[in-house]
Amino acid sequence: MNRDFFEGIRTCFQDRADYDPAYTPKADMALVYGVDADMPRRLAAYRNAGYRCAVMLGIVWGDYSDYYAGGKHDDEIQTARSGKKLYHGPNVPYTVPTREFCDYITGRLKPAVDAGAEGVVIEEPELYGEAGYSEAFKREWESEYGERFMPQHASVEAMERSSRLKKKLLIRAVQSVARGIKAYAKAQNKAFFVTVAVHSPINYAQWGIVSPVSEYAALPETDALIAQVWTGTSRTAQALKCKVGERVFENAYLEYAALMAAAGDKPVFLLSDPIEDSPAHGWEMYERGYRDTLTASLLQPGAMRFEICPWPKRVFTGRYPRFRPGIDIKGDDISNDVSKPIPEDYAGTLAGAFEMLRSMPEEAGEFQTEGAAMFISDTWIDCRPLPDNIPCDREYEGRLFRHLTDLRSEVPGAAQKCDELLVHAADTPAKLSAFRESTMFPEFFALALPLVVRGVPLKFVYTSSVARQGRLPAGIKTALLSWDFMKSESPRVNEAIADWVKNGGRITLVSDLADDGYLKAMGRDKARDELLGLLNVPAKEGIYDVGSGSITVKSRCLAKMCLSREDEDLLPEIGSNGGYILRRGGYVIAAATQQTIGLSGSYTDMLSPGRAMLQNPVLRPGERAILRELAPSGD
Repeated sequence: MNRDFFEGIRTCFQDRADYDPAYTPKADMALVYGVDADMPRRLAAYRNAGYRCAVMLGIVWGDYSDYYAGGKHDDEIQTARSGKKLYHGPNVPYTVPTREFCDYITGRLKPAVDAGAEGVVIEEPELYGEAGYSEAFKREWESEYGERFMPQHASVEAMERSSRLKKKLLIRAVQSVARGIKAYAKAQNKAFFVTVAVHSPINYAQWGIVSPVSEYAALPETDALIAQVWTGTSRTAQALKCKVGERVFENAYLEYAALMAAAGDKPVFLLSDPIEDSPAHGWEMYERGYRDTLTASLLQPGAMRFEICPWPKRVFTGRYPRFRPGIDIKGDDISNDVSKPIPEDYAGTLAGAFEMLRSMPEEAGEFQTEGAAMFISDTWIDCRPLPDNIPCDREYEGRLFRHLTDLRSEVPGAAQKCDELLVHAADTPAKLSAFRESTMFPEFFALALPLVVRGVPLKFVYTSSVARQGRLPAGIKTALLSWDFMKSESPRVNEAIADWVKNGGRITLVSDLADDGYLKAMGRDKARDELLGLLNVPAKEGIYDVGSGSITVKSRCLAKMCLSREDEDLLPEIGSNGGYILRRGGYVIAAATQQTIGLSGSYTDMLSPGRAMLQNPVLRPGERAILRELAPSGD
């Protein structure tokens, strides 16, 4: 039975709560969370209210106490090197998705088909980078590799093999559950879609989580992705010019772009959250983060489907902040705090935004300036954390982690303490390794962040996609690449890049040619040297013509680039705009990053209370706008 599952579905939301017209947003689809005994009643209530419905559940964590009852399957709980078992919350373990567990999840989903759900959203197939020591994982290792288990901390090879196995188990889990539940639905002559909800590969690398995002979308059994990007992921701090800070818009732009690329030609719903998981912050921060992430999502050409609100009940009935930032008080006691319900203006802004997203034009939209492509990979996580044979200053790492945690919790002075530590990040190879391993993920952001600050439209290309297809996507003229923090899945990747260059492509390759041994120890010099060999170019700085294209080789240590206070333009041939302007039908989406942006004409401000009218609006650095054009701009 073939049909477009998502025809007419532009917006959705997820909630475990009952349908309640007082706070349930208008949308096309409700994702009814959880597959407990009450799920059929909740699903029926949303259907009766006019929503199309799917169910949603975690595939490696959730309320699966019956699976673990009596200590059964405790050996499947993800386990760290110390023996600590990893939990999502009290009594909710993270699971190694064994075949038996996948069969269990499929069984839990069958009542959803019976209850009339149109599909399922499988949330967050993930294995922690620090995990890999449970007895279940050891058995999977021995089955996969036909040899005795090797702990991942033993060597770079062991770490990479552990990561590769984790990815295989996660892909198997998604594929097994998708096949099983679709077969069950088909036996009842019902079509049933499978969507995978994932964080961006950028965030997974920052937070030390294994999840091969691009591979899920490539599976024939999956039908769509949900891009789980919100203030909570995008607040993860980065380092730029030796200063640590949260750059929510810039980070969100990169996260959405990475997930748009991962989805390929399959639908993708871009999530924005009006608050975030932590209740410790005030409404002003939540609204600022929402504006940043929503604007970043709409700056993705082709974005046309949106998850408008996870957990609307906690947004529209919650009170924040629930406790002082940085102090982890559990529970819901708000008797002695300064928490407030959602401000009326913000609630009105959200209602208007939800309505706008349902009617956003489907046309892709165009930037007025040239963009660039950057190669990314699911192999980023293969050595995070670093194995024992790579020197890493754990004391320095611990101090940095504590200050970054304080920064996230808005503890005064945390940013300054981070900056003071950052000055010494390059003092020793061991400290530099700790910086590389940190949540700041400096190798990636050294390349990508300056481009977003400049306002360069950036498109990502997955090396795994190039490996499958043997070619680059059409339309790419300029690309940026570093193999210093990722691996090549196949020789086909560099072969395809080399062919593209010879046929007119321009690529900038950034690598630490004066490496002190780190890249060689990690095996990261091999893919770089392979590409240079295919292009017959020396491992030496310079610009080299190859066929009708060219390669620019730059010798830089990516981590140290984040520590330099000097600007460096890696792609000088791409113009600098200091921000973004994207036109979609009658809408103008704009973000000023580095320079002031001015627009000519009359507009409606779609994110202001009452939708204010603006004439010739001006955006200063740090300001975002989603506007509806009322008269020709002429700019």
